[in-house]
Amino acid sequence: MFFDDEEMSLDVDSMRQNVQFLLERGFNADNSTLLVGGAAGDFSTMSIAERVRAAEAVVDASSGRIPIVMGAQTSSTRELVELVRHAERVGAEFVQISPPFYFSHTPEDFLEYLIALFHFFSS
Repeated sequence: MFFDDEEMSLDVDSMRQNVQFLLERGFNADNSTLLVGGAAGDFSTMSIAERVRAAEAVVDASSGRIPIVMGAQTSSTRELVELVRHAERVGAEFVQISPPFYFSHTPEDFLEYLIALFHFFSS
């Protein structure tokens, strides 16, 4: 992510410029995918609104020329549902979902977390 150093706010213009830079140098739907706010990135320092704003900027800048993945990392099932809804609304093709962080968990716990998400969207 790009941030304004003084204000500590998102630098959306730089994000858009970076997407254009990548597209002009050959990134495309056949060879690339862009991940916004991914698990190894700055998601933990951003509010949900900032994460959505960043994804909107990247989706818009890509103009459908490259798939966009929106990171949906959280330890809250409610926030996960909210992030997935936003990802769909802004036009991200995929979401990256990781096991809830901070708390220890088993593979079965993660499966239960995902099942809760799918049940929410299927009802």
